[in-house]
Amino acid sequence: FTCKNELMHSSYETIFLDECIRREIPVTKDHGIRIGYIATDGKDRMYIPDFCTLDGQTIIECKGRETDDVAVKRDAAVEFCVKSGKRYVYIERNIFIQSSLSKFMDSIEWSNNALPA
Repeated sequence: FTCKNELMHSSYETIFLDECIRREIPVTKDHGIRIGYIATDGKDRMYIPDFCTLDGQTIIECKGRETDDVAVKRDAAVEFCVKSGKRYVYIERNIFIQSSLSKFMDSIEWSNNALPA
């Protein structure tokens, strides 16, 4: 969608991107979104979401590995989205394991602005 090389950090991200390409939902990893949060160790950190739709209205996280900070990052992302009028889509690991990504994506109403003209 961006005509740029975008590095996937997991097989789940690759599966998600492939599904977006199949559905013609333009997303990018090169979005520049950085969300500050305080990690469970008390340090200030930055969370970089996996994807954003090209219209900038939906932030997507494809969760594979669970860490102690997952809930803290998710809460920070939700707060960021509420304040900025965006939507946060969190795709749990089980969605990928159960091969139910297509069904999950069917349940999401994708903005017309996110779709190509």
